[in-house]
Amino acid sequence: FYKIIQFVLKHKDENQLSLGAKDLGDRLKEVFKERVIGPEYAIIPRINNQFIKVIKLKYEKTVSDKAIKEKVQLLLDQFYSKSENKSIRLSIDVDPL
Repeated sequence: FYKIIQFVLKHKDENQLSLGAKDLGDRLKEVFKERVIGPEYAIIPRINNQFIKVIKLKYEKTVSDKAIKEKVQLLLDQFYSKSENKSIRLSIDVDPL
């Protein structure tokens, strides 16, 4: 069985969102390899003039949640250290429905 962490990225500029989502996706893939799915557009790609992309991280339930959280937090800190990524809104949902 697996757990899923869903990263939802939003921005008003589609190009900036695409670059930021690719950056975050690449960072996650460096650490978690084939467990990362995406980035891809959400089912509804734009709401209230905000473009939306989704990245999913799938991992086994036997893996420590604390270890995953620490690695993800480090990657997010690196992601937001780049000035062009600071305007991208990110929400994280663990085990979305």
